[in-house]
Amino acid sequence: MLIYRSPQRRKATELAQRLERPIRLTTGLILFAFATSHLINHAFGIRSVNTMQATSAVLLAPWQTNAGLIVLYTAFLVHGLLGFYALYRRRHLRMPANEAWQLALGLTIPFLLLSHPIGIRLGEFQYSHELGYAPILNKFWIVSPDFALPRNCSCCWSFGFTAASA
Repeated sequence: MLIYRSPQRRKATELAQRLERPIRLTTGLILFAFATSHLINHAFGIRSVNTMQATSAVLLAPWQTNAGLIVLYTAFLVHGLLGFYALYRRRHLRMPANEAWQLALGLTIPFLLLSHPIGIRLGEFQYSHELGYAPILNKFWIVSPDFALPRNCSCCWSFGFTAASA
């Protein structure tokens, strides 16, 4: 049975198919730029908390504006929806191992990382000001180190480190 599609609908479908890949690439690059600047900022924490705080004023400033947050959250949502749409379009789930890994990581990573931005945004909303790095590091290392940074893992046991010895 042949389904009739109007010329306007056919043109809209062709346009959407042509734009899908550039939009996925653009949103992926936006997310990559944010993750890179965020992790580079954390790397400056090796020097000191003050250095990390000063660097965040440069690296993370664009993402802290309303426009930056809208771009970031929109890119996250659109990139995720395009990923689900690509999965929906597949006729079967037989795929090479590299595609299976990409799919598994693409579906898992947002759920693993989502608690971080939600916790930060809820903390800022609850206390109505930006927390900064010092209180967060104090919470992770002093107040509740076993919850935030579990140290009783097999890699630590091999070096003789435990929560009691730390």
